Amino acid sequence: MLSYDDYLQKAQSIIKIPDSYQLLIEEVPTVENVLDEACFIWMDEHEENGVIVKLDRQGHLLRVSNDIRTLSTVQLNEQELMERAQSLLLTHYPSALIELTFTSQKWREDRIRFEYERYAYDILLESCGVVIELARDGEMVSFVYNQMSSYPDKPSHIVDKEIVLEEISRSVVLKPVISPLYAILHHVDNDSLRLLYRFSKYPISIYADHSELSWWEESEDEGEEKLKNIVWSKKKRKTDVTIEEIVGISLEEMEVIREVDHADGKGIVWRDKEWQPVKEPKSFDTFFRNRSEETVKAIMDPKTDRLRSFVWFKEREGDLCLDKQRCLEKAIEFIELYAPEYTPYLLYKERDEELLSVDEETVATFLFSLHNGTEIPVELSEMLVSINRKNGQVEHYMSPTIDLDELLSLPRQPTISKEQAKEIWMEHLDVELKWRLDYGEDNQQSFKLVYEAYERKSGHRIQYIDALTGEMITQRD
Repeated sequence: MLSYDDYLQKAQSIIKIPDSYQLLIEEVPTVENVLDEACFIWMDEHEENGVIVKLDRQGHLLRVSNDIRTLSTVQLNEQELMERAQSLLLTHYPSALIELTFTSQKWREDRIRFEYERYAYDILLESCGVVIELARDGEMVSFVYNQMSSYPDKPSHIVDKEIVLEEISRSVVLKPVISPLYAILHHVDNDSLRLLYRFSKYPISIYADHSELSWWEESEDEGEEKLKNIVWSKKKRKTDVTIEEIVGISLEEMEVIREVDHADGKGIVWRDKEWQPVKEPKSFDTFFRNRSEETVKAIMDPKTDRLRSFVWFKEREGDLCLDKQRCLEKAIEFIELYAPEYTPYLLYKERDEELLSVDEETVATFLFSLHNGTEIPVELSEMLVSINRKNGQVEHYMSPTIDLDELLSLPRQPTISKEQAKEIWMEHLDVELKWRLDYGEDNQQSFKLVYEAYERKSGHRIQYIDALTGEMITQRD
């Protein structure tokens, strides 16, 4: 086993760390611990940009994540960048090109991504290879090495794919939804909110020997039968209140320690004035304690400057013992007072008692599903309110991130029927064999040969059908 100094020197040799960056996290394998890897993280003084290096127990590179952006006039062409990526790969894994195959290169904004993947019986192995991203000047932005635990066994029998397609056609279920589409995630030109059909039952994979059919399926907890109308008390919005008053902060006890502009809004962090920083050890636990202990964090909407979310990391006591119904009433009252514009478009998403976490003995958390006024749900836009059972105060609040005006500008119902959408999907559907990484007992990894569904022409997974035009929306890799 390597010493601490050996791990650190190896990590520092992989990528240049600016002098202004501080080593905030250092965790390495020792005789006393069971860590499988060494991890070092350096960050700038504002803790906004950083460098992560991970090594295995033998000191081999597993991962680099580099947020440093230097102002460079150098711009390498694609051939030079490919040679640079291959040089990095062979530096750390000299025999890599015997085991791995170069499969793709893609530009992602200001970086280029090179993928080297592994095959078994001429079929691609999922999550097994190396991904390298370089800036235009050749600087390493990221390096990820996914190891293979063991070589897979090929099934003795593989079912014909026509049988698989018939099974999918019989079983697939679609439902109308409204969802934000992002050009970075989907094959669309612009980010937008769309009325779509998605699959409430979708074939994730079918074992190649047809021993098991694996679906992603909407659970009862997500089903419409669990969504309930809310009885609003018609309280009026509170105006002329400060953010601190909404969140429940006393400026006599707490102070602002950070304000950071993010893409999704301005972040504000308050902390108890009496709190003292933790110096050692340089571990993940120490880092997160220094970032979050005794704090309250909030995000302001970049367009409206209204409160989008907040969460308390400071424990607050009280003498109450509120039941679930009383906590729900307080959550509803909070929405009416501070986000009444959403009230016509929310449904209460009731959960079974057995699904509640241990934390809900002290904090009751409620989810509210957003819809368009005709109960077509909006994906990725739930409202969350958590109530402290001991004092009745809000511990965590998260509002929907979509623009309400944009939602209300969409047609209320699809113009394409479910049957038409299914026909469009089946016309373009195909399946192919892939090795899927499975996790068995004790989290042991193994590969299973499966059929996976994809769009025949592009090779991408179909995620949605546009409910107005019939356009197929596929996922980016």
